[in-house]
This record gives sequence, C-alpha cells and structure tokens, in this order.
Amino acid sequence: MEMSSADVEILSKHRVKLFSPKEGKLASRGMGTLTLRRPTEASASGARPAYLVFTTDTGRVLINAPLIKGLEPTPHPKDPAVLSMVLISSVDGQEERGLHMLKCAGGGSDAEALTAVISANLPQ
Repeated sequence: MEMSSADVEILSKHRVKLFSPKEGKLASRGMGTLTLRRPTEASASGARPAYLVFTTDTGRVLINAPLIKGLEPTPHPKDPAVLSMVLISSVDGQEERGLHMLKCAGGGSDAEALTAVISANLPQ
C-alpha cells in the first residue's frame, strides 16, 4: 500500500552522495536527497518504524529502508562527512541488503546531525 505525503512526516532531509555494494565493491550511485521519514499517527496501523529514502536528482528511489534496532550509522574515521550503515532496502519489489556509504554534502556537521536523528529514531 502506497502512503501519501500527508501520511508521512519528514524528520530530516540531507544532500548526500550514495555508495552501494556492486560486484563486491562499493560503487557510486550518484547525488540525491536522503530523507528520514516516519508514518504519522493517523496512518500508523501498528508501529511502523522510521525509514530512510534516497531519491536521485532525477527522482528515482534507490533506497527505501526501515531503521532496524542495532543497525546504527558509523562515522568514517578519516572523513567526518562519510557515514556507513547496513540497510535492508526494498525498491520496486527488489530487496537489497548491504553496507551503504553516505557522503553528506554539508560536511562533518551535517553527518553528525544525520547520525543523531537516525539514532534518536531507531526502534527500541
């Protein structure tokens, strides 16, 4: 069932470059917008967790993944603008599991803000 924009609350929005697993390596999937969304109370039939959606600049959704307890973003030790996170994404009926890297266009402070909002919305 597709949710309308009225059924979803945008908790955070960030410009990022996405790197996803491809043939055993991380490959660039391009720039786009990463949003953290949560179903609104009115639409929540059962407790649906917050979820991440990555949409390319052309409007294609590449990531649609719920936040899962214990799967937190990890900052990159050498580049504070980069986060790594294991995601289980489902787009167009295809499930993709793996470690994704997100490079925040806003730099290290943007990555810290993204980490904080994701951590605050992880299921208990």
